[in-house]
Amino acid sequence: MVNPTIVLSKISSIRRRLARLKGMKDVNEEVLRMNLDTQDIVLHNLQLAIQACVDIGSHIISDEGWGGLQAVLAKFFIFFSRRK
Repeated sequence: MVNPTIVLSKISSIRRRLARLKGMKDVNEEVLRMNLDTQDIVLHNLQLAIQACVDIGSHIISDEGWGGLQAVLAKFFIFFSRRK
């Protein structure tokens, strides 16, 4: 059975990461290209948000017994093909 606490925790993490990224919306391409710290902040938050999405997919696919968990993209294809 899908554990709602796990899913909600991951969703909360995604929201925090997206909020951090939205806080960077005024950063232009030149600043991003020249400022390694800003690049790191953007990259880190993108990676963590994506990983939380993958974790949610893995949890649901595993709990539902929908098959193996070979590749990240496969997780999303499996998940979306099983949506009701």
